[in-house]
Formats: sequence, structure tokens, C-alpha cells
Amino acid sequence: MKKSMVLSVVAGLACAGAALAQAIPGVPFEVDRSQIQQIYVNEYGEPTAPYADRAIGVVHDGLNGTTAPLCAVYLNQAAAPQPLVSILEDLNFSPGPWASTTNNVVRVFTVSISNSAASGTINFDLRMRFWDPANVDFTANPMITAGSTPLREIIYPVRNLGPGLFNITFTLTATGQFTVPGNRVFFQGEALQPGSTTAYFTGTQIPFWGVNPNGFVALRGGSSNSQGFDRNRDGIFAGSPTPGNTLEHSALNFPGGQCINTNIHYPMVIQGDLPATPPATFMDLGSITDSSTMNFTIPANGVKWFRFNLSADVTDAALHFLDIDTEGSGIADSDMALFDNNGNIIRADAGDGSGDLAHLTFGVGRRAAAPGGGKSFDGGDGELAMGGPFWLAITSGPTAFSGGFVADNTGAGGNATINIRSNVVSGNLAPSVAPAGEDLAADLGDVLAPGVAGTPTLPGAYNIMWYKFNVCQDITPSGTDYFDIDFSNNDQLGDTEAFIFNAAGNLVITSDDADADGMDPFYLSPQFSFGPSGNPRPSANPDALPFDGQDGALLRGTYYLGVSFFQSATLGSNDRWHIRVTGGSDLEISPDFYTTIS
Repeated sequence: MKKSMVLSVVAGLACAGAALAQAIPGVPFEVDRSQIQQIYVNEYGEPTAPYADRAIGVVHDGLNGTTAPLCAVYLNQAAAPQPLVSILEDLNFSPGPWASTTNNVVRVFTVSISNSAASGTINFDLRMRFWDPANVDFTANPMITAGSTPLREIIYPVRNLGPGLFNITFTLTATGQFTVPGNRVFFQGEALQPGSTTAYFTGTQIPFWGVNPNGFVALRGGSSNSQGFDRNRDGIFAGSPTPGNTLEHSALNFPGGQCINTNIHYPMVIQGDLPATPPATFMDLGSITDSSTMNFTIPANGVKWFRFNLSADVTDAALHFLDIDTEGSGIADSDMALFDNNGNIIRADAGDGSGDLAHLTFGVGRRAAAPGGGKSFDGGDGELAMGGPFWLAITSGPTAFSGGFVADNTGAGGNATINIRSNVVSGNLAPSVAPAGEDLAADLGDVLAPGVAGTPTLPGAYNIMWYKFNVCQDITPSGTDYFDIDFSNNDQLGDTEAFIFNAAGNLVITSDDADADGMDPFYLSPQFSFGPSGNPRPSANPDALPFDGQDGALLRGTYYLGVSFFQSATLGSNDRWHIRVTGGSDLEISPDFYTTIS
């Protein structure tokens, strides 16, 4: 059931902490974008590839930009503490690459949902409709022309949504993509009772939220000050010549905070096809060698482009790697992104190196972090096929990268250094290094009775959460002590997988879904249980298997637990502490350790 469309969240945004838990519907608050949990959905399978001469890029962005906090507010009616469960927002594509083009194809979109409560979960069906502006007018009654058909409709079941803010990104297949006739589109979002077309109602738990984005690097698209709110839940948006705070034609402003009196918009991102014209000015590196370093200057508000080719695959199977960093630069903050020749972003980074310096790492892992700190070079940014050309953009951050060779930047520029290391020529591969430093979510030392409680943590997209721990005595089926690892406190929206490696970097055991009965709701988290059987211990999640020593023995030693999202894999040789992550979700991970070792 890994491809289930059911969204199930039992844990909220722990790293948002008390700030979100204390938020009051209708009262503004600030939120860092890193506090918003992310889930990615391929609508009915894998996304189709873009056209050969086009890229997929952002054409409307009502959410992202720099790391500056967002002004945010949970949407509720002004007259009563009731959630606005049906909203209508106009989205335009000016400024941006679709500002003056027509008949553009929407391939990917991101919507935002929420649960404003401090605790508890909510269930609803999220119905999303996109409308041609020819059929919508905020001043008409009804706003949406009777009998008209939306450009696209999707119903997504949201189940057990815990407190917090969430983004859901839908990648549409060829049959699901739709064409926008002009440079505007209307979005209708509705929270419905599960399995019905009746409006959802749950007191003060708010399913939608609004923002006024701060600190945008380059705003793409926009929205008018008007919105439609189906306040009486009759399924009809009643328009009026002018907006009012209690009318269904509304224009809400922030009542306080740093965004006071500015307009509230629904946060949404739309991506579509963009012309792909490679940069005209660049430094040509030719075919990558095993090692090279060069100094260069990044212009203010600008980008330095590099072009290169690969003479061999940079893949796990080939045991090849490619690491690129900006250590030793004169600038303190760098961003970088790698594009293919069609202008699609392969991967971008804003600070995996030391300090605020960026690095990218492809292929087989693992190599030590830079001397100044940062994450290890673990190949976690993906695999690359031989050939090219590939295009590397380096900026002085912060930067908003997008498909179509877009690198919107407001950095001061300065002197920088690029370091490239690979083994595509020699094939030499040094022994792997264990996860350490910033790679580790926790170094638990000796795990003793009763165990160690996990801390819910957002890993970041495509990252692995590593936990180092020691077992100070053999745990065997013939013994009396047990050692269990429970993932019930993972955000159950995510389909997680876990891998345990020994001190030599060899895979000991892996676990995927530990569902107890094969029935909905499905438990999509892993589980480990070592030691004797015959005395089962219940999981904290009733949908999971009990712990009964089903994984056998775990001998005395040092271990590394790696946790990632579906679909992940190790090397064919099951060594080098290497995990290939292909899922880009960013949801809380929190393993709990239980043992009787004393």
C-alpha cells in the first residue's frame, strides 16, 4: 500500500514548538518556512519528462523566497470562530515567465493546509479546482458561472492531520496536466466531510491558512486583494460589487504584527513548462577530472555559471562519485544548483558545507566533511549519467533557483573558490567514513534500561537521519534482555524505512512497513525487535506489530541507524554506510529505543 493517496498525520510540527501550538485562529503569527512539513504526491504514477527544449519551473510563487519569516494567519470567519472551509483565490503569472504567454501547461502545484489546534487530529477530503478566469468574477453573484466546468479537479483524502502547517506538492501525469488559457487562473480549495460533498465543520480547527510573504528574492506572479469565502457553506460563492470583511467577496488584511494592514493571500506554488535557454556566459570546465580547484568572482546580485561533462556514470553501481564545494571562498555565504541541459534543476544546496557555504555530492558515499565542518559528502544529491553538458550555478546567497536556468539572487557577490573531486577517471575509491558531526541526529552512547526517547526532527528533503548507539551486551533469542526500536512517533504521513549498520559500515538489518493486519489504516513505519520471543510488547501505535524478538540477535557493538523515506536502497554490497534516498518528503522522524539492558 505504499502508493496510498491517504494523507495521515498523527504528529504535529514539533520544531515549530510553542509558537504554533499557541497560535490563535484569526491572530497573525510568524513562521519560518523550515517549520512547514512537506509531502510530495505523484498523482497516478511517476511524472512525465519535460519537452526536450523546455524545463519545469516556478511560474507562480505565493510562499517561498528567502529564509525571512512569513506573516501567517489561520483563516476563520471574521464574525465567528468558524473555519473558512471553502476558499477562492485568483492567481496571476505576472511578473514571471508566463506573464505574456498563453495556453501554458501546469505540471506541478503546491497547496497549503493546516490544523490550528494545539492537539488532536482532523479528517477531511481536500477538493481542489482550477477555473478559467472567463468563468469567475468576484463581483458577480454567483462568482463562478453556473454550469461551467473547471480546468482540473482533484480530490485528496486528508486523514489524521495533526497540528501545524503543511504543504502538499502534486506532480501531475500527462493525463492529469491541464492548460491555462491566459496569464491568470482561479483556485478553489474546499474541505469536505470524508467521502461526501458536504462542507467540513470542526469548530475552531482551521484547515486553511494565509500569508503575506516577506523577503522574497523575486516574486513570481501575484494575486489581487480579493478572495472568495463560502462563509455560509451553501456551496455557492456570492459575489458583490465591493469586498467586505463579513461578505463572501472579501479582502482580508493582517490585523497586527509586522504585516499589519497588508493583504492576506492563500499560499500556493505553480510550476509549468519554461523555455530552456542555456546561459550565454559561463566557464567551460570540459570533462571532469579527479581533482580541480579554481578561484573566481561572483557579481553582486548575480551568478557564476560553469559547464562540464562526465566521461563516466556517477552512480552507486559504478562506484563513482562527484563532490563540489566552495570551501576556502572569500564570501561567507554561497548557494549552488546543478541543472541539466534542458534547464531542469537536478539538485540545489544552500549550506551543507561549513558555515553557510554550499556543497553538492553525487554518487557513491561516504567521504568526510570539510575541515571547517558541515555535512559529509555522502552522495545524497543523487546519481548522474555520463555525458552532459551539466550547468552549475554558484551565487552568494540567498538565491531562489528554478527550472529554466533561473537563479534569482540578491547577494553582495565577492571572491569565491570551487573545489571539484571525483573518481570518474581513476576509479579510485577510498574507504568510507562513518556518519559523524552534523550527519548525526544523535549520538546516544550506551542505550540502557528503560531506553531513550526520540526527539521529533525534520530531516530536510532527501536527507538521512543518522543515530549512533552502543549495545553493551549481546542480545540473543536465548537470553532474557530485549532491545526494541519503535517508530510510532514518526509523522505517519511519511512512509519511512530504516537501516542498521555496524561499526565497519556493513548493513546488519533493514525494516520497512511494520503493519500488523494489512488493513486500512496502514502502518508505514519500520520497527526492530531483538531478543527472546514469547513475551510480546505492544507498539505505541495500535496499527503496528507487537515487539516479540522477531529480528533475532543484536550482538554487542557500535551501530548506526539510518532513517529515510520510501524509496531508499543500499549498495549491492550492503556496505559503506551508504543509503540512496529517492523520496523528497520532509516530515518528522523520531525513533524511540526500549531495552532491559542495565
